[in-house]
Amino acid sequence: MDEVTLIALLHSLGIDEENLSAVVLLPLVEVAWADGRIQAQERALIEEKAADLLSLDGEGARLLEDWLRFRPNAKTLARARHVVAALGSRPERERIPSVDEIVPLCEAVAKAAGGLFNRFFTVTASERAAIRGIAETLAEPGTLLPRDLLPEHRETEEDEEDQPTEITQMPLRVEETAAVTEERVDTGPPRGPTRLRLKLDGERMVVSPETPSLSVGRHSENDLVLHGDGEISRRHCRFLFRDGRWYVVDCASSNGTWVSGQRILERRLLGGEEITVGGSKIRVELEG
Repeated sequence: MDEVTLIALLHSLGIDEENLSAVVLLPLVEVAWADGRIQAQERALIEEKAADLLSLDGEGARLLEDWLRFRPNAKTLARARHVVAALGSRPERERIPSVDEIVPLCEAVAKAAGGLFNRFFTVTASERAAIRGIAETLAEPGTLLPRDLLPEHRETEEDEEDQPTEITQMPLRVEETAAVTEERVDTGPPRGPTRLRLKLDGERMVVSPETPSLSVGRHSENDLVLHGDGEISRRHCRFLFRDGRWYVVDCASSNGTWVSGQRILERRLLGGEEITVGGSKIRVELEG
């Protein structure tokens, strides 16, 4: 797998150089979700490995919380398998466990919940199938990536047919919800100012860092109003610029906010994501 494809795949998972080790947890999460739900013992073991083995915090911890709360889709899990295989075959992979270590960790997750009265270790057929699939992918890091797993096309300046509307100093309408917890995770060192470019139904807009928040929903008081869709909440989600980075945050919406097919509570944006809000899809790019 070439460097450009690898980075694009990592970005599609919400991962960059700063939280690279988080990708190793997705095979463990896949096994935990294999029988349809994550049990408390499985969650505890994954969180323990995240803290002790990977020293995961900040953005990586945020991603793990989403994966443990909302089951990752098949494409996310398949991409993660290939990324872990590619990283594990590289000589500079010292920041993540080896392939030989990952499969035993997956097996430990499968056994974590125990059986009858938690007295007997049991591994379900679905968990065994997940572990087998993970082991097969990790054993062949040079396997050609299926076309349906390749990152989607990213829009370039040449794709633009007109100049997007620029939004600055938009009035901030804050309506606190249980899902918006800005103080809960340290976001790390700030980055340089970046503009957020949104594309929705052929319309484009650019949001500058001077706009601290852009609310989205079907209520007329939102900054971006999406009418006529009963799946969109009155106040559905919002884009935040914080510590030099852009985030999308779900505002306790009824049907969830989805980033590249994955339901999220809060996700840092790296560019190239497709955000689904009800029946609407918002394409996101970052501009320096």
